[in-house]
Amino acid sequence: MGPFYTSEQAKAVSQRGFPLHEEAGRGFRRVVPSPRPREIMDVGVINTLLQAGVLVVAAGGGGIPVIRAGNQLRGVEAVVDKDLTSALLGELTDARLMLILTDVPCAYRDYNTPDQSPIGRIGITEAQKLIDEGHFAEGSMKPKIEAAIQFSRRPDSRTIICNVDVLDQALIGLAGTIIAEAESKE
Repeated sequence: MGPFYTSEQAKAVSQRGFPLHEEAGRGFRRVVPSPRPREIMDVGVINTLLQAGVLVVAAGGGGIPVIRAGNQLRGVEAVVDKDLTSALLGELTDARLMLILTDVPCAYRDYNTPDQSPIGRIGITEAQKLIDEGHFAEGSMKPKIEAAIQFSRRPDSRTIICNVDVLDQALIGLAGTIIAEAESKE
């Protein structure tokens, strides 16, 4: 989380007791837990606003990580995954479409390798198999696919993963990666 540090800066930060991880070609970053979101604190308010026809912007960046301490909430150092939070929010608001906008037109098998191939329409079983086979990077496409599986398990639900350049085509099923409960051939 946070900014990238040079090797020299990273030494100073780690001496203060913060664990760091090197990201190839980018530098060092602090490492904090990334818990799976378990609840959306104000989902009742969100549902009321949605029912009133209000456009609601919620769970930005995954939300603020807190834990219950008796009757209080206490902030913790963590990063709540935004994609998994969106999937949970979609379930709790009974949404049927989750759209994950990213910087690529779709998800890929073997991304950034000579064997890279686009993933079109797939079922949740195939998506899970691709995760298990290691096709998606941690902290990048993997949490998006995990969120898509979680969200799309419900009947009549689907997730689209794409970039803005192909969004119009993805919404009509002609582009992007579409993950839905029913198995489909690419």
